[in-house]
Amino acid sequence: VCANPENDTLISDTTNNTVATGGSPAVSVVPHPAWTAVIPGSTTWIWETGPTATDEIVAFEQGLTISGIVLSAQLDIASDNSYEVFIDGVSVAADPTDNNFQIATQDMHDLTADVTAGTHTLRIEVKNVGAFDASSNPAGLLYKFVVDSCNDPVPPPADACSTPTVAPAGYRCRRGARGLQR
Repeated sequence: VCANPENDTLISDTTNNTVATGGSPAVSVVPHPAWTAVIPGSTTWIWETGPTATDEIVAFEQGLTISGIVLSAQLDIASDNSYEVFIDGVSVAADPTDNNFQIATQDMHDLTADVTAGTHTLRIEVKNVGAFDASSNPAGLLYKFVVDSCNDPVPPPADACSTPTVAPAGYRCRRGARGLQR
């Protein structure tokens, strides 16, 4: 049981940095009628501010700091078209297919093994196949990344009282027995 649970959530919104355009913020885009994907808690489809070249890859980044032991990390994602996900520059998930924007084709990735305590950068690269056109060939990204962690202090080992006889802060040595007691 975790006494100090933490939840860190990143969602697609206009606070993302769109790396392809020199760090400009992402912009909200009107969902195309074909985009039926639904990610609860993340309702904003995003893209970069300007038009993109044919088959251009646009990257979106957000930073996060995890201060405890990671219990779970889940990414829900939909994109028009394909995508690749990186944590600290390491590829952790991808879907090369062109249809990732419908409710039946959106993805969920368990990234628990890929996240540890510390400061991280989540980077999602999205490729829009063909030449961008808002009405006939739109582009967009919708995601939610949730990391649940436990920020409980790690107790010292049970034999911490054996030598010296001073217990670590917040603990006391039990008399006549080896071990600690809060």
